[in-house]
Amino acid sequence: MKFKRTKYTILLLISLIIILVAVFNHINSQNQKGKSSNNQISEFPPALNEKGIISNGIGVNVFGKPTEYEVMLMKEAGIKWVRIDLVWSNIEKEKGYYNFGDSGYDQFVNLLTKYGIRPYFILDYSNNLYEKNMSITTNEGRHAFAEFVRIAAQRYKNKGAIWEIWNEPNLPTYWKTQPSYKDYTLLVRHVAHGIKEYDPSGKVVAPALSGVTGSSLLWLEDTFKLGILNYIDAISVHPYRSTNPETVAQDYDVINALVSKYTKKSIPILSGEWGYSLKNTSNINQEELVQAQYLTRMLLVNSWKNIPISILYEWKNSGNDPNNIHDNYGIMWSENKPKISYYALKTFADVLNGYHLKERINIGQPDDYILKFKNNKGDIVLVFWTRDQEHYFPFKLSPGEGVLVSLLGNKQNIKWDEDYISLKMSQSPNYIEVK
Repeated sequence: MKFKRTKYTILLLISLIIILVAVFNHINSQNQKGKSSNNQISEFPPALNEKGIISNGIGVNVFGKPTEYEVMLMKEAGIKWVRIDLVWSNIEKEKGYYNFGDSGYDQFVNLLTKYGIRPYFILDYSNNLYEKNMSITTNEGRHAFAEFVRIAAQRYKNKGAIWEIWNEPNLPTYWKTQPSYKDYTLLVRHVAHGIKEYDPSGKVVAPALSGVTGSSLLWLEDTFKLGILNYIDAISVHPYRSTNPETVAQDYDVINALVSKYTKKSIPILSGEWGYSLKNTSNINQEELVQAQYLTRMLLVNSWKNIPISILYEWKNSGNDPNNIHDNYGIMWSENKPKISYYALKTFADVLNGYHLKERINIGQPDDYILKFKNNKGDIVLVFWTRDQEHYFPFKLSPGEGVLVSLLGNKQNIKWDEDYISLKMSQSPNYIEVK
């Protein structure tokens, strides 16, 4: 009898221990889930639709390695992405040896992480250890490039990075051996899997297409025919133009139609590089204003056309020659002095922080634009401008009040008692925060 009681007691204790261990493991598991969700990278791409936040998609292209002060200024302007060349030949200078530290990449990526900015890596260009020209056309070159990409993805994993394969390969400047679409597509097929395997948080982007019309579209379609859409998460294009930014809308429609022709997958378009350079005129302040107007409208049109990420070209002027168009794209002067565009960008990011696009309101005037944005609290912001001459437009709106915010952030309390508000339509986008 005593033996049986002892036996039952032991069995009871063992059962209690098992139950306690199970409970502890469950609690620990839930805590770990909570921790991981707090640090989780948000879903990419943050599509600019009913669920997307417009301010999540602002990026800028840089050359070299900006200082911490510059990265701080980027954060203050609402920049969430930095596009930077990850230059193969600077990292692998001896076969099989990869130096990310001395080349400054580790330090810069750490800076971006510190300020909550994601890297948008351009995996480029050729390496004369394996290839003779600025292109990759041999099996040895493809395998070596794939190994470089694999190591880079493993090194900078879990940052929610974009991995863009090459830059403007449809141009002989960046891919000497033309036509390039066959070799380029083959390269993408070689490296895309390694990125996805070693950095599941990252996204594979291609082809950083130069131009979005004519021969550029023919080149793009040739890569589609070869199956490139099976290997990438988004299409990146560089829709530069000398005309106003609103003209890009129809170009995006053409590309989307082309994508639908070759796949049923949802493949977003990224505006991977686009900007407007200052012209050398006697009225440099007016020229700066025009650049600020165009860049802001570029971001707004991209949001209207569901472009999740817009990379502004570029962070600061790359030279000091006022007559060289390539030196004057920056939103900062070369000595880190902000241009008007910097303040316009900051206003855009501040006013629309946390907002998603609801619609472009049709007012029957093709050159006039009114975009409606909404946040999760139900707050409304209206953004309005024209690509025509300045004029007033009576916009139907229930009596109310709000805050009028100018292109550069000047604020004015306003009130309208009628069932409409008279909007001053100009080349400069203005915002109304409806109360």
